[in-house]
Amino acid sequence: MHKKIIGIDVGKKELRTAHKYEASNGKFKVKRKKFPNTLKGHTALLAWAKKITNKEGKEHIHFIIEATGVYYEGIATFLHDASSMISVLNPKYVKSFAESFGVRTKTDSKDALVLVEYGSAMHPDLWTPPPPEYRILLSYHRAIDSLKHRRTAILNRIEALEISHPAPGPILEEERRLLVEVSESIKRLEQQIKSHIRRHPGLKKEVELLMTISGIAWITSVLLVAVMQGGRRFKSAREAAAYLGLSVRENLSGTSLKGRSRLSKRGPGDIRKALYFPAITAMRYNPDVKALYNRLVQRGKVKMVAIGAAMRKLVHIAFGVLKHKRAYMALAT
Repeated sequence: MHKKIIGIDVGKKELRTAHKYEASNGKFKVKRKKFPNTLKGHTALLAWAKKITNKEGKEHIHFIIEATGVYYEGIATFLHDASSMISVLNPKYVKSFAESFGVRTKTDSKDALVLVEYGSAMHPDLWTPPPPEYRILLSYHRAIDSLKHRRTAILNRIEALEISHPAPGPILEEERRLLVEVSESIKRLEQQIKSHIRRHPGLKKEVELLMTISGIAWITSVLLVAVMQGGRRFKSAREAAAYLGLSVRENLSGTSLKGRSRLSKRGPGDIRKALYFPAITAMRYNPDVKALYNRLVQRGKVKMVAIGAAMRKLVHIAFGVLKHKRAYMALAT
């Protein structure tokens, strides 16, 4: 089956597309167009794609998107629901592919074209959206996480107001009212998550399995179940860690190290941040994570590199528990 490939570089507010085709003179040309990242923009993008590809023949359209943050989810789900062929790529693989062709400068127009070239060369698997129960679970978690950040900001303002002279009473009273309101919203959403999980026995079992891992509390288990879709989303633990931006990058030249090892930090930053404190806890109470952390520190690794490794180890353990549907058993003693 012959396919026409369209790359979509996704931003918060804008979608930039690229389509490479062979002109009548035998030379390859590129068509580009921008669309707003809204439902209206999604509809216009699909109509444009069908129009330009129908001029070249009746081939199927294959959309290639990079999974950056959360902003790709709307267009990806829209295209899938419209029965389009779509692949969602790990940013790490796209970056490596681009660098192999000497593309090192990141621009939106180049990004979309790189996606076209990746699709033509690599023939990536087709993407399907997560089952609704996982999608809803992740949405709940993100809403709670956003409210918790807001609550922290309010608490900081209250603390500052309480030590100011003279204390601005009406403002302080309003901030305290907002604090109660946000805290109650968090409680309501947590209860809604619990109700949602009870309605899906599979989710309940998966959350309970992850809570057998030292360092992973209830809210973190909810997040990992949603992201990993119960262990079905990724083929391996390494793939899961790479998606979350927890793979290690090293700058090497010959036998000399040019710079320190560091996390790739590609992929959803909100999820990566949510794993930081669970990893800190696991470094104290999880035998496997603790042994890894201590080993790296003894080898002279800087603290943040060792913490990043602990986060990655926690993801690997969670993936294994979900994949095999077995409670966690520590290997280290």
